[in-house]
Amino acid sequence: MEEELACMIDLETVSTLPTAAIIEIGAHAFRLSVAGVGSTAFLAQISQKHYKKDVTDNPFDIDPETVAWWLADPKRALHYRECMLSRISLRTALQDFSAWYGKCGFTSIWCRGASFDLAILRHAYAAFDLKLPWAFRTERCSRTMLAHWDPSNELRPENNNWHSALSDAYAEIEHLQACQQHKMAAPKLPSSLFETRL
Repeated sequence: MEEELACMIDLETVSTLPTAAIIEIGAHAFRLSVAGVGSTAFLAQISQKHYKKDVTDNPFDIDPETVAWWLADPKRALHYRECMLSRISLRTALQDFSAWYGKCGFTSIWCRGASFDLAILRHAYAAFDLKLPWAFRTERCSRTMLAHWDPSNELRPENNNWHSALSDAYAEIEHLQACQQHKMAAPKLPSSLFETRL
């Protein structure tokens, strides 16, 4: 029986708050026990300029220090400016993501850190009165598994393009799959060790 399809999502933002303005959404389809990613992926880049037009009271946070962080490194700055050239609004990006997510038929959605990506997405969907494309029961945090099986990050793959949402999502999948393989290969303790002795 084929393993169910999961989604790994990553966001790039201009704030670290749950109300952060999103400048990039990247997602890959994957199966936890099968190396590699699926043939389908999603990418949307959103310019900050759209936030003033999309929502009247503009409930999205744009932190000057975070923007300065993007601009401090030449490679990050280039990617940031690429996002700023986008003509796609956040509302359109969310609607496109929902359509893609529903079409793929995912059974779970993963991210690194339960308080960041999905929390920010949830706020963005609520700001536009849009329905989340996933059920809360299907949310998964890769950080828990990674902290348990790879606390020193020995299994973490190289990624020469950090802070690119699609690249980061791919790297997260590779790391998660490597940990899963490590877990499956680990020797099992004798069941007698878990017997309750009165």
